[in-house]
Amino acid sequence: MGVSVFSQVWKAYDVWRLRDDLGGADHPVLRRSPAWSEDASALYVDSLINGFPLSPLVVQSCRDAQGTSRLRVLDGRQRVEAVVAFAEDRLRLPAGFVFHGETWCGETVEAGGMTLSQVRERYPYVARRFDTALIPVAHVKGDDNVLSTCVARLHGETAV
Repeated sequence: MGVSVFSQVWKAYDVWRLRDDLGGADHPVLRRSPAWSEDASALYVDSLINGFPLSPLVVQSCRDAQGTSRLRVLDGRQRVEAVVAFAEDRLRLPAGFVFHGETWCGETVEAGGMTLSQVRERYPYVARRFDTALIPVAHVKGDDNVLSTCVARLHGETAV
């Protein structure tokens, strides 16, 4: 069986809303990479807000042991965790955060070190950029052996 891929675009808010359905699949296709540092996670959120190009999340529809439909994250677990952590105020923007967008009346955005709740209160237009940031998603279908090979290649590795 081959692999079929269809492209989607999610908003950061969608990732947070789907957080309970992402991951937690019983059998990961490929070992998980080491967790990102807080700084790396904060830079990813910075990139989201500023509209910088992003690598797609790679997800697969599957069912868990209870038969519940889930989206297994094949590539991008740390990106998902960064979005969720920022949305839940467990992650702050980098200290040197620079907003590359339009501001109200030329206002200087000094949001470095802020949580999303703090950004919402002080700079609602910056928070809106996070909520509506577009994240490319590749939704793949195929058997686990083929998907394992695909994900390994994303990381420049050979399949295990």
